[in-house]
Amino acid sequence: MHPPLGEALWWVLQQVYPLPESRKIILILTDGDPDSFNVAFNAIEEGRRFGIEIYGLGIMSEAISKLLPDHSRTISDLSELAPAMFAMLRGALVE
Repeated sequence: MHPPLGEALWWVLQQVYPLPESRKIILILTDGDPDSFNVAFNAIEEGRRFGIEIYGLGIMSEAISKLLPDHSRTISDLSELAPAMFAMLRGALVE
């Protein structure tokens, strides 16, 4: 069974959107394909439309790169998790 990424992302967007911060970033960590690519894709597009930055990190799965081709990376070992997360967020914050 695939994780309900799209539904989870819709919930997160509802929580993040009303926050007063001028910059909003969501980091998705996943180890597989979403249960519904279209639901996840639509949630990401809607979040971007509202100015929310969305990044993805795949753990032993490149599925996230299909949803976020320009804002994702994949790791093959858990020891890579912290360095990959910090590098991705550093890149986002420096832009």
